[in-house]
Amino acid sequence: MSTGQDRHWYSDRGIQIYSGGSLERADKEWGSEKIICREPHAAKIMTLKPNYQVSMHWHKEKSETFILIEGQMIVELVNQKGTRNVIRLEQPYSSVTIDAMTPHTFYCPDGQKKDTVFIEASTKDHPDDSYRIYPSGPKGQGLDNWRPTD
Repeated sequence: MSTGQDRHWYSDRGIQIYSGGSLERADKEWGSEKIICREPHAAKIMTLKPNYQVSMHWHKEKSETFILIEGQMIVELVNQKGTRNVIRLEQPYSSVTIDAMTPHTFYCPDGQKKDTVFIEASTKDHPDDSYRIYPSGPKGQGLDNWRPTD
């Protein structure tokens, strides 16, 4: 992780986000996170690269809301019966809320060429509160066909 000294670091579509101090940046295989704050609530600017899928994972304590800023994204949720719910965020400011204990993954739609940018607003963010079911990676490497087991 690296920190940046940006104070005004995102401005688009009428949204301006300022940080009161250094921002923590985490580069990931699938894109990046710019962490605005972790407590008492968390806020991040997330960038998602096309052709990558974030791990199927869940959080024991954290609930989160994704708010689309730019691009498009698909969010897949798995309920307690193992049924997938596929949600497409296609318009700026469209959103989805994911409750704690809900397995989920997200990715750009097939054929999208540009990065997707969205805000993640959540309850307190603990790095040790992510439980991975399968890893992040390029789309089309078997992750799309994952199904929960009984």
